[in-house]
Amino acid sequence: MTETESGLVGTPSESTGPVQRSIASVTGQVIRAVDSQLPPGDIAELRRLTPSDPFSPAFFKLMASAVDPDRELPSGGNSRDEIERRWAVFMQAAAVMRKLNSRKVGLGSALASAGYSEIRFVRLLKARGSILFREIRTAAHYLASKAQMCDLVDIARLLMVTDAERAESVRRSIARGYYGQSDSPGKEN
Repeated sequence: MTETESGLVGTPSESTGPVQRSIASVTGQVIRAVDSQLPPGDIAELRRLTPSDPFSPAFFKLMASAVDPDRELPSGGNSRDEIERRWAVFMQAAAVMRKLNSRKVGLGSALASAGYSEIRFVRLLKARGSILFREIRTAAHYLASKAQMCDLVDIARLLMVTDAERAESVRRSIARGYYGQSDSPGKEN
């Protein structure tokens, strides 16, 4: 999967075609804001976000600063609502895991290192829709409780890549990280 195959929804531009930035670029802006720019009250609001009700000033301020809604989101309707729900889950995970982002430690490796159970891990990878949202929140809280560094871009990819083939590739990559750890809960020693 290339970074431009982000799953972010773009609308056509008159001269350049679809406008899409990479997931890493957009999530990088969100992570920087959460880690060092937002006041404590906004961080608390983001931690309390739910995908079914993301109506929080902190959420919409961060969406407006990180994502260009006119160029990178559907104009309205269910598609836009779904993308906003996915961003709400990511922003909540980023707030819960504040200052624990590391591009060097993939999600699978982080979960294995932290001792995340194989049953929970498989449930995370098989989850879709609102169940995926719940499983990501559970994993983020678990990693934060262990102060385990993790590449939050992997969480964003799990949420944002919607093309079935590319989504499967993301899940396989995360699984390789989990089962590739020498201390993986699912690995026989």
